[in-house]
Amino acid sequence: MKRLLVALLLAACATTQAPVNGVLTLHGAGGGDDQNHIAHIRSLIARGTKVRIVRDAEGKTPHMISGGTLYLAEGLDTCTIPEAWFHFHGPSYYGVPAPVNVYNAAIRRLAPLYGGGLGRWYEETFISRGPAAGIAFVSMTGERLAELGYVELCDDEH
Repeated sequence: MKRLLVALLLAACATTQAPVNGVLTLHGAGGGDDQNHIAHIRSLIARGTKVRIVRDAEGKTPHMISGGTLYLAEGLDTCTIPEAWFHFHGPSYYGVPAPVNVYNAAIRRLAPLYGGGLGRWYEETFISRGPAAGIAFVSMTGERLAELGYVELCDDEH
């Protein structure tokens, strides 16, 4: 049941939007296969795409869950609104804890993508928790991430 709820939550937050005039506007994003997320993020960086994480037309606050947090990758020109939520967790197999060696290797593969201080925070936070923590999220607002210097704030909310 827990896996079903996680899958539904992630699917509800997924985005299929494409960049328009070099700008990808997101109203939330979920998780899934890390390799697909990494390839997508690298392609956005290579094309110089700007990413805006903002409210949707109905004013709903964006939630960037799991792999959706990779839009904070180093080298990607991303801005967010202060009220957006970013939900990080350690690697798992859709909620099932990974073996320690797989867990630690995945963290060490993902941390450099975040880069700098955010990558160090991710690695330190989730290696110390270990795979037994499962999919326990650590959440931060866009405002907090901006205060820490990990992302810029957008000029507007839509």
